[in-house]
Amino acid sequence: MSVINLNSARKYRPDTFDKIVGQENIIATLKNQIKNNFIANSYLFYGPRGTGKTTTARVFAKAINCENSVNNDSNPCNQCKYCIDSRMNIFEMDAASNNSVDDIRNIIERIKFTPIFAKWNIFIIDEVHMLSQSAFNSFLKTLEEPPKNTLFILVTTEINKIPGTILSRCQLYNFRLIDDNIIVKELEKILRDKNIKYDIETLSIIATKAEGGLRDALSILDSITSYSGNEVNCDIVKKVLNILDDDIYFKILGHMMSNAKDKVLVDYNEILHLGFSEYSFIEGLLSFFLNLYLAKNTESSKLITKSSVLINKFVETSRNIEIANIEKIIKLINNSSLLYKNAINKRLFTSILLINITAELTSLSTK
Repeated sequence: MSVINLNSARKYRPDTFDKIVGQENIIATLKNQIKNNFIANSYLFYGPRGTGKTTTARVFAKAINCENSVNNDSNPCNQCKYCIDSRMNIFEMDAASNNSVDDIRNIIERIKFTPIFAKWNIFIIDEVHMLSQSAFNSFLKTLEEPPKNTLFILVTTEINKIPGTILSRCQLYNFRLIDDNIIVKELEKILRDKNIKYDIETLSIIATKAEGGLRDALSILDSITSYSGNEVNCDIVKKVLNILDDDIYFKILGHMMSNAKDKVLVDYNEILHLGFSEYSFIEGLLSFFLNLYLAKNTESSKLITKSSVLINKFVETSRNIEIANIEKIIKLINNSSLLYKNAINKRLFTSILLINITAELTSLSTK
């Protein structure tokens, strides 16, 4: 059995720009700034969790001081003294637990000293939105008139909580959610490195569950491999993540198109007995009909993150349903998911939803 490292996010954290995925425009811009020696004093990296903000901040900070980065396509060489001893001039603070005026004052005291070990003193402040208002006020003057060769990289998942006075003094970089296909490719690299068996459909499930966050995908992968050992397959993933199989939804759809409401409700009852919640069932149902919608068009069908066998099944099934029908059902399920929280009897609420979907299908489906 393979030896499993339970912290893939740390083990496989990129240490150069070229290893960071899903943020190509940002990486290209930062590399050009290093190449042209055009470094600002304040940056703000923002976006969803697990998309590479802090990793990019660390690589950027190291590359700025690296003596070989200009000749290494702006990547840190990770071998020179500035890279190896980067802690001498790169300081990190987690504002989630260090958010007071005193914490900011400690940084202000540090920046009074000219960097003696490298070109820049660099301060990375993670979760910067957690700073108190008084801490932001104390920090503002420093951002307005930063000392020479002092650089700040602020990182946050909640840019809306950052005062406008701070934002206006920073270069802003918006990190986007990472595409499922990119996440799948990264998971493939790791599993090959660990010599663990896998299939693409299984990795697609993990990528979908991670919702655009590569770090979340790696955490999910660690949970699965710690359970399964040297193999990752659909059955294991669905068991560990408590995910409903598409085959179940295809079965329910077949009963719906036959107007067999009783069988639809029996299937639904069996799903609840397996331990799935009503809401997770509704979520899966919405995703299922969205895939049917995508399958109606050759180009959009490429967006379905499933195996080729399942994609073909979605395409074949979608031919028997009018697109207007699918659109109505997607809207119906989406509206129901918004009302679900306030439903007193959630099982009854979901049962009525299934009956309404069946009615739509049998009245509009092509024969």
